[in-house]
Amino acid sequence: MSSISAPVLIGVLASSGPWASSWTAGARAAAEASGRTVVIRELRDSDPWRSGAGQVARLLGEPGLAALVGAPDGASAHVAVQAATKRRVPVITLCPEESLTRAGDPWVFRAVPDDASQARALLRRARLRGRKALLVVPEGREGRERRRSLESACRDSGVTVAGAPAEGGDAVLLWLDPPEARAWFAGPVPRALVLASSRLDDPAFLDQAPAAAEGMLLPLGGALQAAAYDAVAAVVSAVRSQGPLPAQVRAGLAASGRFGPKGDRSVDIDVGVLRQGRLAALER
Repeated sequence: MSSISAPVLIGVLASSGPWASSWTAGARAAAEASGRTVVIRELRDSDPWRSGAGQVARLLGEPGLAALVGAPDGASAHVAVQAATKRRVPVITLCPEESLTRAGDPWVFRAVPDDASQARALLRRARLRGRKALLVVPEGREGRERRRSLESACRDSGVTVAGAPAEGGDAVLLWLDPPEARAWFAGPVPRALVLASSRLDDPAFLDQAPAAAEGMLLPLGGALQAAAYDAVAAVVSAVRSQGPLPAQVRAGLAASGRFGPKGDRSVDIDVGVLRQGRLAALER
């Protein structure tokens, strides 16, 4: 392993979503811990499908760019993946949408478990085989992506999907972002076990978790701040082991053991329970 002699530029694609401040802080902390030779170039855009694409393309053309990290929301993540793979720059996404790594593009890596893997781990830990679950997802494209993943996880887990809220269920799979989840908990919450995605393992939700969220189950180790830290640290490690060129960084990431054959995060998913605004590991 060699030391880093020249500055390493890592692009961080920050969205305007509810996680922006926490996960970009994780990326900056990893850069500071790695030394002054690591430079974070942060991009933030509220409309990634339009002006954001141009900004990403300009960043990808900067000399010395080693990799791109981000973003948590689906729209920004797809823009980043499309642009980075076209330019042959490795990208580590923090978005759990399955479609980002489905094709197995060797330039794409994921720092968080995908939605279906999270849901399967929760359903298994809650022992819901043979029971019924209600799916709660946002409207639009991201909601459709999340629903497909949750339906797949339910099929794999022997769980029936409730066709409508009126049908009820033994559990609720809550796949919303922090602001929408707060609004959902403010309404009539079903008398059922709530299983939520790692999107709610974030200060934007946990610091003032609604009382109705007490006892909710979430995946452990999926906090975006920690994932962003790990993503930047992985790029730095790849530079030290293989070299600073994008192709060398890609090879270093692939050989690191952090990611599976399709670039997904290689890790067993543990489950925690929300108690008084903090996640505690469930006893096995």
